Amino acid sequence: MIEAIAIFVSQALLVFLKHLNVRLINHHRVGLAVSVTGGIQTAWLISSALGIKGFLAGDWVLIGVYVASGMIGSYLNFKIKV
Repeated sequence: MIEAIAIFVSQALLVFLKHLNVRLINHHRVGLAVSVTGGIQTAWLISSALGIKGFLAGDWVLIGVYVASGMIGSYLNFKIKV
């Protein structure tokens, strides 16, 4: 259960931050974009490690959480104006 929560938070954050980073770069906010990249890398490391672990173990719940939370992160990026 704790892995599913960690995957959900980190994967949603990863996708959200990636889209946010594109917007920051587009607005020439270099310092902030570089800082957000640190969050992207951290979220990627956590979500990928746990997602791959779940995939290799054949844990369909973790795989589903990984995919769904990425989709939610993308959706939230369109809804949250930063």
